[in-house]
Amino acid sequence: MTASSSMKAPGVTAMESHVVRFVDHVPSPINSLALTPPSTHRQYLAVARDNGDIELRLPQCAYYVERVIPGGENRMPSSLAWAHESVLADPDFYDDNEERAWALKRLLAKRPRLFSASLNGYITEWNIESLLPVKIVDATGGGVWSLAVNPAGTMLAAGCDDGCIRLYDLTDDQVTLARTFYKQKGRVLSLAWHPSGNFLVSGSDDSVLRQWDVATGQPLDRATLERKNRKQTVVWSILVLPNGTIVTGNSMGRVEFWDWDTATLLHTIVAHEADVLSLTASKDGSQVFSASVDRNVAQLRAEGKTWVKAHVRKYHANDVKAICMVETKGAHDLVSGGVDTELTIVPLGAGGFRSSVQRRMDEFQVPRISIAADRDVLLARYDNSLRLFQLGTTDVEEASLAERKYRSKLDVTQPASLLAEMRLSSVRNVEQAVISRDGEWVVASHMDAVKLWHVGYAQGNELAVQLTKTKSKLPSLRHLATAPVASSTGESEREAAAIFAHSPNAFQGGSLVAGVDAKNAVQVYHLPPLSKSWVPVHVATFTHHGGSHVAHVALSKNGRFLASADAQARAFVVDLWSATAHAAGLPKPDAVISSTPSLPLVSESFFEKKVFPQYAPLAVTSLQFTCAQTLDKAGLVASQVEYLVMTLSNNDFYIYTAPGFEQHKWTRTNLSRMGADFRDRADYFRGAYALNASRMLLWTSHWVLAVDLNKDLPSLNKRKHKADGKPSSASAVLGREGELADRGYSFFSHYKHMMHMEIVGAHKMVVVERPWVDLVTSLPDAFAGKKYGM
Repeated sequence: MTASSSMKAPGVTAMESHVVRFVDHVPSPINSLALTPPSTHRQYLAVARDNGDIELRLPQCAYYVERVIPGGENRMPSSLAWAHESVLADPDFYDDNEERAWALKRLLAKRPRLFSASLNGYITEWNIESLLPVKIVDATGGGVWSLAVNPAGTMLAAGCDDGCIRLYDLTDDQVTLARTFYKQKGRVLSLAWHPSGNFLVSGSDDSVLRQWDVATGQPLDRATLERKNRKQTVVWSILVLPNGTIVTGNSMGRVEFWDWDTATLLHTIVAHEADVLSLTASKDGSQVFSASVDRNVAQLRAEGKTWVKAHVRKYHANDVKAICMVETKGAHDLVSGGVDTELTIVPLGAGGFRSSVQRRMDEFQVPRISIAADRDVLLARYDNSLRLFQLGTTDVEEASLAERKYRSKLDVTQPASLLAEMRLSSVRNVEQAVISRDGEWVVASHMDAVKLWHVGYAQGNELAVQLTKTKSKLPSLRHLATAPVASSTGESEREAAAIFAHSPNAFQGGSLVAGVDAKNAVQVYHLPPLSKSWVPVHVATFTHHGGSHVAHVALSKNGRFLASADAQARAFVVDLWSATAHAAGLPKPDAVISSTPSLPLVSESFFEKKVFPQYAPLAVTSLQFTCAQTLDKAGLVASQVEYLVMTLSNNDFYIYTAPGFEQHKWTRTNLSRMGADFRDRADYFRGAYALNASRMLLWTSHWVLAVDLNKDLPSLNKRKHKADGKPSSASAVLGREGELADRGYSFFSHYKHMMHMEIVGAHKMVVVERPWVDLVTSLPDAFAGKKYGM
């Protein structure tokens, strides 16, 4: 589905808005959640999805998705666990306390280790910098249902399908099988450690929970759960509170509390109408939360020596499969997810669980859309395929748009259509895909390589395309970005393109591709026009991030500037044209490519760079070049200015003007003057576009901010002492130009569940929506509780 309407943006001419709803991607359900131990320097929440993807989110930075480990076929994680060693394995090895303290400090400075288990029987340790497996261990016991790491971070327990618990030694960065526990009847579905680290407790599908001695692998005690209609009761989830009390969630909808010393039942609470799939508890053990198939989340609270069901809330549309309590600096939340695919956050601050408004975060925060603005072609990324769509067209001329009523519907003369589909191996999900601005190159990161397709368009028939998959590939890259390179028709273009003149085909236009390799170096390649002897050219390698995880890469519209930002909230800009003076001394490309194909043509030291201020501990949520054009009466470009816009997890944004990249006066002066109606909004910016030199749009999944860069905002103190004593309120509609002119910024929110938003021309914008009502129809049926009289 696609629709077009007219929009009058504040201070600019009317625009044609294409609202696209034909991208039918269905997000993957959430299976598991895991929070890093408190000993880690930076907290991560790992979110495992049904398709194998593992998202790493930052709780202290609005749960921003900093990185994604791509999944694949038969790689669905059944459980996640973080490990971070917080004690020395052999303290006697060191001579004195000073050496021990130094060694412990080094140990705590290490990154946490992430483990995932799958029902394929393997346990995988992931490198969270390269996003590649470090070790893959065959548990040799069938499917692995559960993982649990001891409090010291030195041992990993795995519950297997064959009824055995396997214990792995994690010291010295190893994953070594230390012991296989006594085999029990039934699958080991849930595991938890005693706070002492000397004991384990397990739940299974044979109506039994068991206590284990870690030193011997023998059972210490057991307790049998009540059965119903002779059916086994399944213990889906289990945890141990700081005082040693065992808490279980079972298939009868009950949350039960057990005494550790005697393995006897203390309290039973019928918290749900169906299976309790997940449990979590506060650090002090005073609250327990349960999640269930019945779509409810229940809060259980300790009152003296007993437990009571305090509150029950239903804010999920389907089974809630995972729940996690987040208590870190800057975040005190209850996080849950399940079949409805959305991560839901409930703040547990002043309002508490009962009255706090939940925040829903969709999977579309990971980019899946790329648009070739010059061709009106849209590329959509699915797990195992790519689809090219031709956007619809209208018969409305740009000159007549201003005469149209605001948000009036425009007649679509040529509806959107599918041009091509590229199916890829399902062994690994497509990590990222982009299309060049001119629509001639599709670039996709998949299966340890970057695959390239050249798109040919038939003259006179925009709906006929020819895809040519090149034999040459690029090394594996992520965070791909492209930019066209102008043909060498003018003196300035020839000078700017000198570094590409060493291509075997000589410089004849083409495109640039930039991306990040496994060592977090930024790589730049040139894709010349397609020919029989076609081969991509490695232009440069940039290592200025020093191995820190690079989260964003952007190229300017003309391919001159390369920007990148990393996990330490550092950003750099490289002038790719600045190395032209050194290009003449390079060897001929044939010699370079034949002898050392991996070496770049130009040394990193030849390029001019600019380093921006560091904004840690915040996270950079988007980094984008946007070109603001001013048209003359004939509709031609009279002038243009290029901005680099960087947005942060607290919704601060900074605008830098090329080519010097000095901070724009507006953000330098007015950012701190933005009102509470801006500061209190949940969600973070995902992109920014300039409408002209003085108007900027910044968008999130559910709302858009418009900013007048020519208007200074009044200070907050002056705003409080207005004559009428009433604070100004934000406009809900972008078309209210008076509100923007009065306040300097405005909001509009008539687009919802946005996957993508882009200004593709002076009078055209594209918004890709995935409405919740459309998504729900593709989900499995939800649990239906008993109704009165039935």
